[in-house]
Amino acid sequence: MHALYEQDVCFGILEDTLVAIQPRIRTVVAQGIPSIEGETAQITMYKIEEPKPTLTEDGGVNHYELNLINKVQKGDWLGEKVHPTLGTPGKNVFGQTLPAKPGKNLPFLYDKKSIDEVHDPTTGISTLYAKKAGAAVYKNNILHVEDVLEIQGDVSYETGNIDFDGFVNITGSIEENFMVEALQDIEVMGEMGVGGVQKIESTQGRIYIRGGIAGKNKTIIRCKKDLYTKFASDCTIECEGSVYIGFYCINCNITAKEVILESLNSRIIGGTINAQVKVVAGELGNRSEIPTTIQVSGFDRKAYEEEFEHLKEDIEKLNQRLLVIRDKVGYYAKTSPLEPSQMEEYRKLTDEFQQIKDQLTALHEKRKQYGSYLRTRGEGEIVVHRKIHRNTVIQLKHIMKRIPHEVNAPTTYYIIGREFRTL
Repeated sequence: MHALYEQDVCFGILEDTLVAIQPRIRTVVAQGIPSIEGETAQITMYKIEEPKPTLTEDGGVNHYELNLINKVQKGDWLGEKVHPTLGTPGKNVFGQTLPAKPGKNLPFLYDKKSIDEVHDPTTGISTLYAKKAGAAVYKNNILHVEDVLEIQGDVSYETGNIDFDGFVNITGSIEENFMVEALQDIEVMGEMGVGGVQKIESTQGRIYIRGGIAGKNKTIIRCKKDLYTKFASDCTIECEGSVYIGFYCINCNITAKEVILESLNSRIIGGTINAQVKVVAGELGNRSEIPTTIQVSGFDRKAYEEEFEHLKEDIEKLNQRLLVIRDKVGYYAKTSPLEPSQMEEYRKLTDEFQQIKDQLTALHEKRKQYGSYLRTRGEGEIVVHRKIHRNTVIQLKHIMKRIPHEVNAPTTYYIIGREFRTL
């Protein structure tokens, strides 16, 4: 014990070990307490739900339900952050305190104009609340509450045509010859759907028409992303994404990446469907043998597979860069005060962090789409669950086939190179 004191060892002495110590055997006789690093910040944010239509067929009234716009009310919870802890100091055998390394801080990214942050010092938790009613969206990976134009009832002479730089929610319908244009998503929630409207267009978003479209040969529907509707008849649809229709499509001209009719009893009767990747329906044509054309222009599977892998590599690289930036941002976030040069570097890193997160979101979404396309057979596919009537034309790439007689069985047509195949 005296020898330990001579070496200034005064803490963590193991007295029981000293009593039993053996000559020429290395023995630990004093032990300090290591410091414990603080816990990293934990962040939970509002989750944007992907649109998933719910189809109900009860033999009477069919329903096609979907929530497209993630609407929130003033005061709704939007996220929370458990702040990093300071850690627990330790002590060495000389009685000196060993400082603890604070936990890593993480950026809490939200729009301060539309979202409030409330900090509770007793729990160390900061909570986000919506300042206003609107649509929860991520822009550059920063959570915002965007304005939603709510039309209570119908778009009519009382409202005039709608042209809005944001989201549009219409609780009723759109009267004939009126137009609705929006930058973001459009929801038309009336059970009766829309009739002979002039145009419904979303330049950057999606469209959901709950009650269906009865276009009277004059309605045009355009959207950048996906379209969802209960049924479609006598209209033109131009969609850069996929078109999802619940029950039937009659005398429509549709151009899209994919055209998916979701009910097993669904029908495409008349008109022309032009998809790049895939068309799915329960039945094509009808007993009256109305001319019905289904065209799939096809895609380059090898190029899609290569792009799918490139996207994976890009995501991995960005994730690695994100980890490096996150550590640097965490270091600056717990350093106070920052010098001007450090503050500038911190700002640049935070901006880059946001940009990379936004890129990752876009890449993941794109890879998900390519994954869906690659599950298609061959280089283009037409899937029919029940029946194909005479006078239906099937075209895959440049190969056209007219159905000479009724086909009463599940049938899949697909193409590989110049070979037209049937399952």
